[in-house]
Amino acid sequence: MLNLASVRWSFNGGELRVTKGFLPWNKTHIQIPIFDIYDSSVSSGFMGHYLNFAHISIRRTEGMTSQLSESYLAKAAGFSSVLNKFVQDYKKDQSFVNKNPAQTSDVGLELQRLVDLKNTGVLNEEEFERLKRKLIDS
Repeated sequence: MLNLASVRWSFNGGELRVTKGFLPWNKTHIQIPIFDIYDSSVSSGFMGHYLNFAHISIRRTEGMTSQLSESYLAKAAGFSSVLNKFVQDYKKDQSFVNKNPAQTSDVGLELQRLVDLKNTGVLNEEEFERLKRKLIDS
């Protein structure tokens, strides 16, 4: 029972923090940033369902998927659902923002170069439009 009381999981929106242990010099701290979390899952038995505790597992993405888990964590289902929502929102925002930043900046630079060539008279309007369309479609 004391071992269970020595475990604390918290999530602040940016990282998951797991602290285990009673004595300050004997505590273990684990910090997992949100971008390193794949998802979380919960499983509970009959008594865990009614007493509101469960086994929680956090899958991480570090090349190979590793897992962090804890048994008999109080309110694990609610914690897991909040964590999964934050992770999904984070991934959705990142996929929108970072489609392919290197390619986007390359396209922007190339488009600027084409505009400069058109403005200096090296390219006529027809050549500019053809090259611009080719650049945008690729």
